[in-house]
Amino acid sequence: MKKVVFLFGLVLIGGILVVRFVTIKSPGIQRERPPIMCSTDNATTYNFQIINRGLSCEKIVAIGQAYQKEIKPIITKKCLACHGHVDRLPLYTAIPPASWLIHHDQNEAKEYMDMSFDFPFKGTGSITEDFEKIEEIIEEDDMPPFRYIIMHWQSRLTKDEKKVILRWVKESQEKLGE
Repeated sequence: MKKVVFLFGLVLIGGILVVRFVTIKSPGIQRERPPIMCSTDNATTYNFQIINRGLSCEKIVAIGQAYQKEIKPIITKKCLACHGHVDRLPLYTAIPPASWLIHHDQNEAKEYMDMSFDFPFKGTGSITEDFEKIEEIIEEDDMPPFRYIIMHWQSRLTKDEKKVILRWVKESQEKLGE
């Protein structure tokens, strides 16, 4: 979806008031679900040869259902502004130079972990590694960055939200370890 924002500026040039209207268009985000690597027999095959042991689809689906029920509301409220896709952002996100910094931070956050498509996330590693990163970030209270907190006081995870996410991570890791 493309967003169009109309801005106007008033400038006094040589005693003449000049009004300028500017239209800013965001390019729209191409959102395509990354492939989920899993199989029902716990093995991925190529030319009849097992090349790696994959994750069971049943386990991934079960973890994804728990995510939808318990975790997604928290992630949507606290993380998707940077690590995903939200339809509505504050007006200042479209005004340079703030927009430059925000778009840079969003791109960097999505390279680290893209939560746009629910679970499994598009991270920089395996699902297990993504769980380890989430656990570490929550335990060390590394997210969100301080400069984001300055403008968004309610963006930090509460103690209860941290407990819910960490419980989900632990239960998911146990399911994957079976």
